[in-house]
Amino acid sequence: MSSLLDHVFVDAHDPGTGKVTAEGLRRVFSLSTAEIAGLAGVTPRAIRQTASSARIQARLGRFVDLMVRTKRLLEGDVALVRIWLRAPHPELAMRSPLSLLVRGEFDPVERIVRAAESANR
Repeated sequence: MSSLLDHVFVDAHDPGTGKVTAEGLRRVFSLSTAEIAGLAGVTPRAIRQTASSARIQARLGRFVDLMVRTKRLLEGDVALVRIWLRAPHPELAMRSPLSLLVRGEFDPVERIVRAAESANR
């Protein structure tokens, strides 16, 4: 795939609109509707009905951006991203990154990714 698309998970987006879709997130990250709703800070019903709203897209976009950064750190291996997302992490009191993200707690996970990025420079 072109390096122009290294900053996205193509399969997480609708090819017609370019928007992140719940089905795409399920496919790429093996997420449930409830997990996707948590990432977006809405109910599962809202994900099913209004996933294309600007507010939901902003939250899901933040998640996808974080996962792209994680993918770069893991040399492009999407399977490793899925594992990392669900694995208990010592810097998160042995909670998984996903368990925090679905509660809207992006900052602690972003700090870990930022620290790893700094260490790799």
